[in-house]
Amino acid sequence: MFGLLALGALLLFGVMLLGVVGAVLKLVFWLVLLPLRVAGKLVALPFIAFGLFVKMFVGVLLLPLVAVGGLVALVGLGLAAVFALLLPLLPLVIAGLLVWGLVKRFSRPAVVPASQDPEGLRCHHAVCRSINSRPRASSRTTCESVMLY
Repeated sequence: MFGLLALGALLLFGVMLLGVVGAVLKLVFWLVLLPLRVAGKLVALPFIAFGLFVKMFVGVLLLPLVAVGGLVALVGLGLAAVFALLLPLLPLVIAGLLVWGLVKRFSRPAVVPASQDPEGLRCHHAVCRSINSRPRASSRTTCESVMLY
């Protein structure tokens, strides 16, 4: 039993030793190859810059198209949101318009239309008719001049 424990400890130590050796070798190779990496970046620098300029040029060319597309999408989504919010109210609006139309159709006017009463002296109110039938100084009396308290 103690032998298995010692074997496990030796394996753990061996793995740790390999890890340390690997880290030291990685550091040595990284330091040795650093000048080559720097030289490679310097050689690649014009190509990197050219790629950057190409991306900027394409971006400047596509920017108006993207802006117009975004604006169209924004307007479309705004209209969709307005319709989504107002569409459930449509039955109430239709019912309100129906009631308004029926009331307008079947209500009597407060004053006789000018085509039937050119002088504007007649009204359907009984008080107005009694006032309009009396002699008066003004030649014109309408419903607005009658005060009912």
